[in-house]
Amino acid sequence: MVQVVLAECSRAFGPWMVAHAIELLASGSDQAETLLREEHYNLGGISIEELHRLVYAQVLSSDALTWQIAPIYLTSCIKQGMGLLEILLSKQPVQDVQILLKVIEICRLYELDSVSSNIMKIAGVYHWKHGRKGSGVFWLQQARDEVRLNRIAQQLFDFVGQSISDESFKLKWLETSFDLNFVVEIWHGKQAIGM
Repeated sequence: MVQVVLAECSRAFGPWMVAHAIELLASGSDQAETLLREEHYNLGGISIEELHRLVYAQVLSSDALTWQIAPIYLTSCIKQGMGLLEILLSKQPVQDVQILLKVIEICRLYELDSVSSNIMKIAGVYHWKHGRKGSGVFWLQQARDEVRLNRIAQQLFDFVGQSISDESFKLKWLETSFDLNFVVEIWHGKQAIGM
């Protein structure tokens, strides 16, 4: 009887109604509650209740306007919900800052620190590789990714070192054109007054 009601709800109203009708059906009968909430081997070890919440969460996840609601349903699914939530969050585009901030907020709400850190690392690498160096460094700092930050610092030091050696002739020109003692005095003066 319960399966018939769920099938009719699904046909007539869609997955939202099924996900919420289960709560009503389970509250009316101990037998229905047992059937809906016990784990079923043929469903991969999850309950009918969890299955229909996962289905509805999948529907929500597939739309750009509703994916942010899916975590509510996924976190109520004990067996597979958190794993699927991590996948959902990891698949969001990191180039869109608004979405990235929303993903990080969801990670914070559900205490998914490692997921948040990985997403910030991905965002940092993405922005760095696409020419937004400052944004890339920012996200890598937020993720506390010392390995990549050290690699970037080494690249910058190498670049500056190469630039200096390529422009050594300019330094020789400066030495002959200016009194370097005067430049050093100015530099020490700025340091003394805190500039």
